[in-house]
Parts: sequence; C-alpha cells; structure tokens
Amino acid sequence: MTTEHRNVFAKLRSDAAAANPRPSSVVNKVHPNPRCCLEYRLDVNDDKAYLVAYCPAKSLPSPSKWPNLKAFEIKQRSVAGRDCLAVSVLKGVLNSDLAMAEELLSVVGLYCQPGLDPAEAVEDMLGCLARAQNLTKGKGQPLSLDKQVGLFGELHVLRSIVLPKVGGSQAISDWSGPDGAPQDFQSKRCAVEVKTTRGNLPQTIHISSARQLQADTVERLFLVRIALDSQPNVGLSLPEMVTKVEVDLAGNSMELLKFRDKLAEVGYHPDHAPLYEQPRYQVRSSVFYDVREGFPRLQEKDLPPGIGELSYEIEMGACAVFVVDEAEVRKSFD
Repeated sequence: MTTEHRNVFAKLRSDAAAANPRPSSVVNKVHPNPRCCLEYRLDVNDDKAYLVAYCPAKSLPSPSKWPNLKAFEIKQRSVAGRDCLAVSVLKGVLNSDLAMAEELLSVVGLYCQPGLDPAEAVEDMLGCLARAQNLTKGKGQPLSLDKQVGLFGELHVLRSIVLPKVGGSQAISDWSGPDGAPQDFQSKRCAVEVKTTRGNLPQTIHISSARQLQADTVERLFLVRIALDSQPNVGLSLPEMVTKVEVDLAGNSMELLKFRDKLAEVGYHPDHAPLYEQPRYQVRSSVFYDVREGFPRLQEKDLPPGIGELSYEIEMGACAVFVVDEAEVRKSFD
C-alpha cells in the first residue's frame, strides 16, 4: 500500500487543486462495492477531511453510544439531503500531527467492512475507530494486583446491581470511574464508590480525595465495601468476569464497544488476560453505606483556603448506623 493510498485525503486535495472550476467538495467511495455507504469527503473551502457513513437519521445510534475519541470528533450531519455521521480530526490537533491523524482516519475506512446495510456500516465504522484508538493507546504495563482486585469489584457491582436495574446501555454509561469521575458509578439520582479488598474487610478504609465522598450533583451517594476470597480453583478469574459482562451485553454491539473502550481506559487489555487467570475470586461479603449527613468524611467545601489535594482514612466502626441493604442501592438507580 503506497502512502498516497493510505492518506486518501492528500489525493482529494490534489484533485481539488487541479480541478477547474474549483469544487466545493471532493469525495471518494471507501469501497467500490455499489452498496457501500461510506465515503471519504474533503470540504474544499474549509480544507476539512471527513470519513462519512450515510444512514437515515432514525437508524443512527444516539450520541451517548458513540465511542469517546481523543483525536477525532463525530457529528451528525445532512449532506446533500442525506443523513450521515461524519468523523473528522479535532481542531485542537497540532498541525504537525494533522497529516498523521488524517492518514489514520483514511486507514480506518479501509478496515470497515464493505456491503453492509447503513445501520450496520455506521456501527462497524464506530467500532473500527474505537479499536484504532485503543491500539494507539498501547497496552502499557499489566495491571497491578490491587488494580485487578479493584476492577473485579467494580465489574461485580456492574453485573449484580446496575445492569439488572437499568439495562446495558445505561449501565455502561453509568460506569463512570474509567472516565475520571470522582465515584465509580454515577447515574442521574445516585453515585456509588466501590472499595474492594482481598480477605477480611479492614477496620479502616482509604479515601483518595476530598471529592470521592462528595455528593453535590446527585440525590444519594453510597459507599460499597467488597471482600474477596482468592483461591486457585474457586470463583472467577478477572478475564472470566469480563467475559460474563460481555455476554450480558450480547446483542448490543454499541454498548459492548463502549465497555471495551472503558476497559482500555483502566488499563485492561485482552493480550494481558493470561496474566490474570490466577488468582480466582469469590465475593465473601459486601457492605453498603448510605453516605448522608453525619457520615464521617471530608468534602472540598469543608477545606480551608490553601489546602490542596488530600487523602484520609475512615474508621468503619463509626459508620455502622449508615449501613443499608443492597436493595436500597439498586432502587436508587434510574
């Protein structure tokens, strides 16, 4: 494959420069298949390159189901009276990186399957974009044992509480920890912070910031403590827990795509899965706390001027009166 073919947008610019009169746009089908609804598009006046998937608006996935992309933006547009999703390089990308980003976008188009119907083609394009982004993130180092345990606990809460209550699409959106939110789960009405340990629950619990137990944007905040037993032949491995969530999401390709994208955000990559086959985990106990008025905590609004980031420990003996059952947490999700 030549450089010219990899970056099809360079060729479109060349075609536009040679044309007389100067066109407002230049397009090229991604695949020669007559059913192909994907095209590369260059808006000449703005010098803006797009990978476009044409599809009736009623069949387009909602923005909440689009992957979170770092170097690209997705917009729903109408081009010559045809509805579509158009992907372009973000304006904030440095000029020195623009050609590389456009080349990646053109390669993504080539890896989209030809001949799909419009709705399937859109999902396939979004999936290819997400996989390309995850590839550029790199695999990094495998997760530490503490991070494996923490991820297992979050996925347990996802499967046992959130998914059965709100369904796949909302559940994956509510899993907010990988997006950098203060708590691991955030819905419209409640937030949940999950703390997972191996063995017996400790007498204290570590809170990593003044925002972690702050609930100024939701009606209720819960703290969940999970104790795991780890044994060689009992329970689930971390990859098996991931697979169970994927099975729960079967038939929801966009939710499955977002789930895998979030796994990549926390550093879980399938190529590392063999390293996580041991130990296996079984939930020994779970305790749920209603973090309401009177719960022992520090919040940003309580900090005096000049105090920056902090962490602290909570004596769990002081929290017994705030214990609630799992059903109380479940019903707080929309």
